[in-house]
Parts: sequence; C-alpha cells; structure tokens
Amino acid sequence: MILTILILLLGVNDVIAVDSYPDPDSGVPVEYQQLLAEKFCPSIISHKGGNVEIVEPEPVEMVNSSYIYKRIRDQSGAYDRTERYSIQGLNYSSWRKVFAGTQIEEPHFEFAGGENLSGDAYGNKPIGWYNTYSSVGSQYPATTYTHVSRIGSTTKALIQYWFFRPFNDWVNNHEGDWEHINVIVSDFHPDNPNIQIERVVYFFHRWYIICERGNGFIIEDETHPVIFAGGHGQYTAWGSYGEGEAGGGCFPRAGLWNSTGAEVFGNPRPDEEIIPMNNSKIDWSTFDVIVLPDREDIDYSTHPEYSWMNAELRWGHPKVESPGWTTGLQTGFVPPESPTRMDNLWDQQSFSNIDPDEVTFEEYPNYDVPYRPFLFTVSKEQTEVRISAKSHII
Repeated sequence: MILTILILLLGVNDVIAVDSYPDPDSGVPVEYQQLLAEKFCPSIISHKGGNVEIVEPEPVEMVNSSYIYKRIRDQSGAYDRTERYSIQGLNYSSWRKVFAGTQIEEPHFEFAGGENLSGDAYGNKPIGWYNTYSSVGSQYPATTYTHVSRIGSTTKALIQYWFFRPFNDWVNNHEGDWEHINVIVSDFHPDNPNIQIERVVYFFHRWYIICERGNGFIIEDETHPVIFAGGHGQYTAWGSYGEGEAGGGCFPRAGLWNSTGAEVFGNPRPDEEIIPMNNSKIDWSTFDVIVLPDREDIDYSTHPEYSWMNAELRWGHPKVESPGWTTGLQTGFVPPESPTRMDNLWDQQSFSNIDPDEVTFEEYPNYDVPYRPFLFTVSKEQTEVRISAKSHII
C-alpha cells in the first residue's frame, strides 16, 4: 500500500501535526484515519473504454497541476471569453461562480482542451478524451480520496472512498467524474482484531444500494470490498439512441442493470448498463490512499494546492457533446463540483433527501434481481465467483 497522508487540520494559529486529533466533527483520531482507510480500501473491476485498457481513478493532478480557467459570459448567457490562470502557488479556494458586474464567471478545469462554446471540439469528445488519456494515464497511480468519521456516539466509523476520473463516457457524457462508496465498519480502532465491515453503500448515477453484511457484496482478504465499475451504457428515448463505454459508477455485482439513468423531460429512459465481471482489476494494495479532512479545516493560505476542496468550480469543460445532443435531450454535458462541496454526500451517514449538485439519489429498487444474463455473460450463480483466491461473498 502506498502511504500518502494529506490530513491538514487547522488549529488556532498553526496547522496541527498529523499525529493530533481531528476536529470534533470527525471523532476519529488522526493517527487512526490512514490505517483505517488502507485497511478497508476496495479493489475495482474496471470496464475497458475506447482505445485504453482501463480508465483508472486518478489523482486530481491529472487535470489541475498547471492551469485553472474562468469562462466568462455576459448576463444574457452569451459566451465572451475564457481566461487561463497558472495554478502554481495560487490560492483559489474562495473562487465561486459569480455575477461580476455585467458578466458571469465560471471557474473550471480542462482535461483534453477545447474551448469552443458548442462543445464539439476534438478535446471535448470521447475520442479526444481517450487519446489524451492513453498518452498521460500511465504517469499517475490509481488513487482514492478518503474521508473518515465517527458515527455519532458509537465506536463505528464511516469511511468514504472517492474516485476521480477525468471524463465520463456513458449516456450522460461530461468531463470530470467523481464516484464513491461508503464503508461502515464496526470500530474506529484499526487494531481491534474483531473489526469488520458492517455495510457498504454503492453509488451509481442517480441510485445507491445499501449492502448489509450477509446481503451479497464481495470482499477480499476479509476487509476489502470489491467494486464493479460502470461499463457500457445505452438508452432509447423518443426514438433517440445513445451509448457510451465507461460510466464509472460503483456497482456491487456484475451483470446487466436496468433503468440506471434518470428521466428526460418526463420521458422514462430504459437505460441499461452492462457490467462485465472479467475486466481488468485494480487491486486494493496498489491504490494511493489519500485521507482528507473537511474543507473548512485547511489553511489555504499555507496550502493553496488544496484550494480545489473549497472552491466552487467544475472538474472539466463546462459543456460537452453528449448522446441526445442533436435531439435536444439533455443527458449530460456538465461536469461535477468537488465532492468536498457536495454537502449532502460528503460525510453522509444517512440516505434520505440526498441532493448533491442538483441530482437526487434514490435507493435502487429490487436489488435481489438487479440483472439478467446477457450474451457473453455468465449466469447469476457464476457471477458469485472468487475475484481472487482470498475473496468471497458475505
């Protein structure tokens, strides 16, 4: 396991040392957080997309190591220009989407380039994303950003694992993609020999699934849940058809999942997503595990490199082409904000009235039969296979 500690808690006058306790909102001693995050780090079975073998969860430096941008529009919404700023040493933590006089400023990052308003530039299409990724993806380690907190007054802990990918190529294309799971463990003391996973919550698109211990999620080496990353998606609506290769959502099982998308203007989309079981695996032991605090706990004047946690910005080009573009079906376009600004998901310990970034999450129905066998896919019983010699279903 690669050890990376990025816990930067703000004290009265100084940045508190790593071996100090976190703020009261976390409740888990700082020295336990990295150990817990590594002990329960998941493995990912990831779907192949485009001309690359696997689109891994990447460090944010893949898109924010050089520049940050402001898209400028007038008050009518018409595009004016895009301004570029060097990010080195820049404290942009207070940047927001704002009305500034007669213009609107929208901070954002760029992955594959392309600055035209319509979003039809080479860099703002899947072909550009995959080509760019194939040239730079191998330069970065698979990365997960985690947040650890105590659950109420109990000894239980919530560990969130967030995964950043530079683009989402599904039926709702957009640059920048943040996906996550929640892992609830029985004790926040990592050296407790009886500590175990009690629950894993998988999030994908508009849905979440709560998998209690004994209700069918796959685990490796007793403490590492397995994620099947979103795969090939397709939809039909109003006679329009669209598809994509790599959605990135977090699923507990392989198979064909039905109705995974949202409605379009009141028209139900029969979205289907194919999650193969035999794709490339990112083993838990290879992840760079980065533990983060709440965004309010960082002194950005001292550590401007973490400004992305607090800034109100988008993780990619503001508007890109997506399936349904030509028919007016708005099935994507817009990149997400930082997970640390998704106040209803960051450190979320319950699952009602979740509304991150204007998208409502609902519990996925009928989890007992979420998929059916399809061509080139094995039966339900065969999906319950050993992912490794030390994995099993609990």
